[in-house]
This record gives sequence, C-alpha cells and structure tokens, in this order.
Amino acid sequence: MSLRGTRPARPRRGRLIDAVNRWLIAFQAVAVIVGVIVALYQLHQISAQTELQSQALKTTQATQSATLVLQLRNVLDADKYKKITRAIQEHDQKYKLLGSAFRDTEVEAYIGNLEDIALLVKESPLLSDMAYDHFS
Repeated sequence: MSLRGTRPARPRRGRLIDAVNRWLIAFQAVAVIVGVIVALYQLHQISAQTELQSQALKTTQATQSATLVLQLRNVLDADKYKKITRAIQEHDQKYKLLGSAFRDTEVEAYIGNLEDIALLVKESPLLSDMAYDHFS
C-alpha cells in the first residue's frame, strides 16, 4: 500500500484545539470591541454629569452671591452708617467731608465694608452686575 497522494491524517484532538483557539480569538476580539463601547459610553456619562455639576455650582454661586449682597446691603443701611451715607450722598464737594462730624473709626468701619465688597467682586464670588446694582 502506497502513501503517496494521501495527506497525513491530523489527529482529531489537534483539530479540536485549533477550532477552540479560533473561537477564543474571535471572542477576545468581540470582548475588546464591547469594552471600548462601554468605556466610550461611560466617558459620555461622566461628561454629562460634569456639565450638570457645573450648572449646579453656578446656580449655587448666584444664590449665595445674592444672599451675601443682601447681607452687606443691610450692614451698610444700618443705623450705624446712616449719617455717613447721607453725608456722602448729599455732599456737594464745597467742603471737606472728613472732620469733626465723624470719628475716624466710624469712617474706617464704613470704608472697610466697601473694601470687603470690592474684594468680593474682584475674587468673583459676587456677581459683578449684582454688586453694581446694589452698591452704586
């Protein structure tokens, strides 16, 4: 009997291992694709969540700024500063405003509040428009 023209028979176990190996490679490729899709979806979700947090932070900042503006407005409108405020608003610049009418500590305290407002506007917890509307 001649073996010429016949292929050597591959063992059945070897063919089974080759088939399983091909399926595993295909499954691995599918798993990588699914993993990339899931990662992209999560990245999109994180981006959307960050945008919502940014909007919530801006809303909170505006609310806190409004509250702070009202508190500072109440401090400046208090009886303690009514005379100084009236003197500044009614001053016609024909005489020196500072002098015997107000003690230095009263003027320093009033100016200190205005400096606090300016610092808050500069550091931007206060919204500039809101501060301008209430203190100009």
